[in-house]
Amino acid sequence: MEFEFKILANERYADLRYLFKVVFQKNVSIDYLKRKYNTEHTGLQYVCYLAYVKDKPVGFYGIIPQIFEQDGQQLIGVHACDFITHPDYRGQKLSRKLGLKAYGLCKEKGVKFVYGFQSEPSYASGKNLGWTDYAQFEVYEIKVNAFPLINICNRLGFQSWYQKFSSKVLKPNYVETYTNSNASLKNALYVKYDQSFLNYKSFSNNHLISIGDINCWIKLSNNLVVGDININSKNELLNGIKNLKKIAQKLGCTKIIIQAFPNTILHEILKETTYQAQKSWVVGYKILDEHFTLKNLFCNAVDFDTF
Repeated sequence: MEFEFKILANERYADLRYLFKVVFQKNVSIDYLKRKYNTEHTGLQYVCYLAYVKDKPVGFYGIIPQIFEQDGQQLIGVHACDFITHPDYRGQKLSRKLGLKAYGLCKEKGVKFVYGFQSEPSYASGKNLGWTDYAQFEVYEIKVNAFPLINICNRLGFQSWYQKFSSKVLKPNYVETYTNSNASLKNALYVKYDQSFLNYKSFSNNHLISIGDINCWIKLSNNLVVGDININSKNELLNGIKNLKKIAQKLGCTKIIIQAFPNTILHEILKETTYQAQKSWVVGYKILDEHFTLKNLFCNAVDFDTF
């Protein structure tokens, strides 16, 4: 099968939307996709490809550039996501071909590495592209006694109303700036949460809030998801969770989900609590710059492409 590969561009978002509909059964808007893949703030945009057969879109491999910081120096890494192959063209290693095309372009642009948060279905794709496992998140699910308003709104298609409602509820808690909790770790490599990154992340229903003396970054999907939280002690975390439960009740969320990356402050403190962890995403990576060594990478759920 002969495939034609084209770089994602403004005139091709309709084709990408079509693939989301056919493969994922998701009715995403073109505006959402444009905002998700608009990474001009990093100095690098459109480093991923669509595949076509006779002008029909049949595959996509998403790449989102991110600015990382380590020891005061900045570098570009890319987050791999949205591996899409049309059902009629599976079994032809299309995802691998798209990935390698994207990696080659990224390498030309000076990208140091590609990484991703791998679920069970995407894990094999990473291995086929030569990825190495780095670490595995642990997820904590905390039940909240609340009316399931967010689930009802999602089922009935009232997401726009709920977003306005949640913004009104959270408005008194809003903060304008946020620092990655991993920035305080020695020699850490982490995504830089500067103002341009905060603005970029506005494509989803996420919020920077203060709860008492603690700042955290949350997202509202089917649950209240904690993307990052700045804490220094067990008491701060427990008080933070207590306050988050109150907020979750107001928002109609029946669960608080916390994804914790190994050896972060959050992970170490959560291990001291009675909350039970389950294994979650495996973070994998592939080096694109042969002179670069990946070390001391620390991730948060905020860094995930859909957060």
